[in-house]
Amino acid sequence: MSIPLAVRIEGVKNLADLIPVNRNCVYVRYRAKIGSAGQQNFTPTAATTGNIDLAVPGGLLVEAVHMSLITAFSGGSVSAATLSVGTTGSPATYLAATNVFTGATAGGAVTIGSGAGLGNYAGGNSTPTAVGTIRIQLITTTANLSALTAGAADIFLRLRATTVRTS
Repeated sequence: MSIPLAVRIEGVKNLADLIPVNRNCVYVRYRAKIGSAGQQNFTPTAATTGNIDLAVPGGLLVEAVHMSLITAFSGGSVSAATLSVGTTGSPATYLAATNVFTGATAGGAVTIGSGAGLGNYAGGNSTPTAVGTIRIQLITTTANLSALTAGAADIFLRLRATTVRTS
């Protein structure tokens, strides 16, 4: 089964963010960021945890997850910030919590996920026919997400299409 060029993943609006690897596999880039109103993905709330949930079509395996820090997360009295990628039930199953706070090297080495969830259907589903949810989670220490004024990271998801036998 090949992945159609127009595969729809909620939150990914630009086809330039879909990077074909071969006819069965694609990299999806998603930029997770904090910024001025209308420019952020994480809602600046009075909480220390923010989630971005991406709905992924059924039949896709998550083969790899990579994170590249574009701008370190900073602002207010926040003393630390970590970013992870996983499922709604286990937000770090693909990429463990990684430092993205001031002092982390932006544009440096790409962080490669090695979680136990890799190689499974998107969102941790046991069946290939169900829509999966991939969660990008940002956790701050000392202050809420609303205190952050800057920060951006590119998340790359390598997804592979599988064949679904219905009879």
